[in-house]
Amino acid sequence: MVPDFNPHLRPPAATDGQTDAAPAEPYGSGTGSGANKGDASSIERYDPPQLIRWQTRPAPPNDYENALGDALEALFTREIYALDTIIDGLNESGPADPDGKPWTESSFTAAMKRLGDGEPVGRGT
Repeated sequence: MVPDFNPHLRPPAATDGQTDAAPAEPYGSGTGSGANKGDASSIERYDPPQLIRWQTRPAPPNDYENALGDALEALFTREIYALDTIIDGLNESGPADPDGKPWTESSFTAAMKRLGDGEPVGRGT
């Protein structure tokens, strides 16, 4: 079974400076150019991929996060984009906030920040 998340994602605090770049290999031997594959003067310079946090996740979403995502998708489909109307829409037809209370701007932005930081959101988390 293929996981629906990135199991190799490093925690955001991990900044060990390592990259997946392959070691430089000499090329064009005998030309005297002195350039190595992948060095700054090479056209074959390796740039490590940029993994943007919102494109990856450390675990699959839980049931609460899926229900919240479905509710937000339904609001966006109706072209509801303003924060106050999103809050109203969630309170009318979406799941309650993570504490089981009606949504407020404060609880919504806190939940979105937690999700953006890769932390689980929902009751019991």
